[in-house]
Amino acid sequence: MFTLIIQFANWIINVYINNPICKLESLYYIGSSDLIIGQMTFPDGDDELIFEKEIGNSIGFGLDAKTKFAIRYAKNVNEEERQGKQPLLNKIYMIKSDDNIFKQAYTYGTQHLIKYDNKQDKYCYNQNGNVIYGVNDCEVEELLHYFHGICFESTDVEIERYLPYNISIENFPELKDKNKYQSGIVFRGGTDEGTHHTLTIFKTRKQEDNVIDIKNNKINYDLYLNYEAIKWENFTNEDGMPDHRKVVVTSKEARYPRINDGNITSLELKNMTTVLDTEFEDNTFIQFVIKELETFGNRMDIQKGVLEEELDVLLPKVFIDKTFAEIYDLVSSDKEEYFRIIKEQFENATHIRRVEEKGKSKILKANEDVEN
Repeated sequence: MFTLIIQFANWIINVYINNPICKLESLYYIGSSDLIIGQMTFPDGDDELIFEKEIGNSIGFGLDAKTKFAIRYAKNVNEEERQGKQPLLNKIYMIKSDDNIFKQAYTYGTQHLIKYDNKQDKYCYNQNGNVIYGVNDCEVEELLHYFHGICFESTDVEIERYLPYNISIENFPELKDKNKYQSGIVFRGGTDEGTHHTLTIFKTRKQEDNVIDIKNNKINYDLYLNYEAIKWENFTNEDGMPDHRKVVVTSKEARYPRINDGNITSLELKNMTTVLDTEFEDNTFIQFVIKELETFGNRMDIQKGVLEEELDVLLPKVFIDKTFAEIYDLVSSDKEEYFRIIKEQFENATHIRRVEEKGKSKILKANEDVEN
């Protein structure tokens, strides 16, 4: 049994379909069967699993892409002082053009109706055969106060357009130096009691300026890594006025050999992360960076067909070409399992697993990522 409601507003038709299993709300142009946007919602107590599809148009507004599909997990909050729908996990897949695809996974959103656990917001562009991977935000209680990063396989793009919210190109002028650098990576984060970390990796565009002759065997050391962790120390000047100064906690400057001409590669990243993992095995920030560099490397390899992408049953990419009738058949046939999976993915995105190794040293073991 279902309820069908059709509403007309100027040149748009709003169609509502309700039954005990789900509800579907869709917008269409009058006189057309072409979907503008549709949203199918499956309830489970206070929780909701939402499948949302939006189609681009050519009338001057709306989605600036061919197709967008989102899977959202939300909770309805009904308390005296807090009422509304709280997003928990959002996974987006958008086809902007044949050679430009955008993916994003983030927790929560603008609503703040519940106590947040750890936050995560990561995104990826596959553009013209190259990958741009970014971390807008990542917080992990007792481990990571803030964490932002950007990885450009190629800097031959409009850099400012793809930067995370909290990374300014003015602080990293190398990203703008496209004549010198082919690829660029920047990560920033805060740990412990006021320790601030910055790590950058840049690959030069030209080889001849970076050749080192070791026993007549010329090696191109064209990858530059810089890492610095600092604290700000407060003190009082001789005149009694308060002041502060930067104290370097640890730092590293290194050059690594080029394996391939052109953009940075996953193998070049692997060579660097292997060294970092050994040298900074107890450094929380570096361990987070290593995992994100591994993700970036994997996405480059997937883009090039070197690595096969692992698809789970709740990836927007899996659903983007399906009709709502097909989605209804899939989810309604095993609704409990779909809710179990999305809940598990949300918990993975907002929690960290740690184990104690080597005495009292806490080592990061896995920061569960949510594929989008």
